[in-house]
Parts: sequence; C-alpha cells; structure tokens
Amino acid sequence: MSFAGTFLSHAVTWFVAVGSMAAMIAQPIAPFLPTGASNMQAPAASAPVASTPLAAIRQILEGPNPGQVTVIMDRPFSNARVEQVSNRLGTDVIASYPAFGRYILNLPQIQISMQDADTGTVYFPRLANQSDIQRYLADNQLTVTGWQHNWEYPGRIALVTLPRIQLQMTDPLRGLFNTRLPLN
Repeated sequence: MSFAGTFLSHAVTWFVAVGSMAAMIAQPIAPFLPTGASNMQAPAASAPVASTPLAAIRQILEGPNPGQVTVIMDRPFSNARVEQVSNRLGTDVIASYPAFGRYILNLPQIQISMQDADTGTVYFPRLANQSDIQRYLADNQLTVTGWQHNWEYPGRIALVTLPRIQLQMTDPLRGLFNTRLPLN
C-alpha cells in the first residue's frame, strides 16, 4: 500500500472517530442548545407536519439488582423523556444509557412507617390502583383512619390503625403460643 493510501485510510479512521465522539458529546447537551426557532415567524399557511412517534418500550428485564428493572426502548431518546416516563409511573431512574436506549428504574414499592404502637402511615405508589390498595389493607389487617395529600409524594398516603397481635397459649407445659400475623 502506498503512502497516500495509508494516509487516506488513517484520515478516514480519525474522521469517523472524531465524528462519533462529537455525536456522543452533543447528545446529552442537545436539549439545552438554542434552536433559533424563537426568532422565526410562523408560516402563513399551516402545512401538515410529520411528527416523530414516541419511542416505545421494546423489552423489560428484571435487574440488575432486586427491586430494579431494565427498560430497553426501540430507539434512543433523551434523558428528559425517560424522566417524564419515570414520573408518570412513580419510579426513580437509577441509571440512564440514552445512546443505547437502556434505562434502569427502581420498582415502585409500598412503604409503611409506624407513628406509634397503634398507628402508622402507608405510602402507596402511583401505579397502585384502588383494588390493589384495598387488598393490601385487608391482607395486612390495616384500618384506614384517614388519607393525606402531599404534593411532594406522587402516590396515595393512608393513615392506618395497626393490627393488634394477640397471643393464644396453645401448650402451657412447653410455653408455646399461637398468633395470626398479616400476610405482608
């Protein structure tokens, strides 16, 4: 191969590498760059505009850790879009790989905190529907005393009375007791 052929081959390789690097750098900052559309006036006649369809979920995989899922989209899109999806579902984004269309989300969970020995607060994620909530409350013998609204928490918040655990002696000679515990 001649010197010119080798030089051209290396030049093409470097051009591709620099172009790829520029694309990878531009992708995360593109939403923050001005588009120049604010100085333009609207066209006199409205022409049909082809809209880009939203990226769709191609696959959902368990993991990489318990309580997390990996969402694989059919094409890459910006972190702002995955934040919108995450907020709508009431989940947290743990990791984002927009160039590959992969996002890791925490699964929404029901959380309960005790206020005192008899009462507690149950935080239901946004995805929990009314039948899920009623089933959880019944399975765990929780009685709702009220509902709270908090603008910072996207789900529903129930104030509950905790079940009383009553021990029944089943074998007095061996000192064994029996009780019924809630499912969850």
